[in-house]
Amino acid sequence: MVFGAVLAPVAALRLTKVIPAGAPSETTVAVGAALGALGVILSVWSVLALLRFDGTGPVVSGPFRFSRHPMYLGMFLILGAAAVWAAEWALVAVIPVLALGVDRFVARPEEAELAAAFPEAWAAYVRSVRRWL
Repeated sequence: MVFGAVLAPVAALRLTKVIPAGAPSETTVAVGAALGALGVILSVWSVLALLRFDGTGPVVSGPFRFSRHPMYLGMFLILGAAAVWAAEWALVAVIPVLALGVDRFVARPEEAELAAAFPEAWAAYVRSVRRWL
């Protein structure tokens, strides 16, 4: 994942030669602020759910009722918010690639660990909650 964390900004910088940044406008600032607020709310809500976690199975409360990875979703919303706010379209273009890396190299391995630790509870959770949205 460290490779992706380094590769995504480098790719975004290279893409700025093809996809130039725009000038922030009232619209990009407003959309960025809304996405950022959503990302922060989702992230804080996720942390609060984790703090109440009792360790007996997968976390199934709070935003974990709707997504198996709400903290990563919050992170991507915040990253997208910053990119839109600043009209950095190259960064916006890189976010889906970064998201695919997180899905493949972080989220899925975490799910495999949870499936091994809580086989029955995890299977029931997977049947009722989508991985992302």
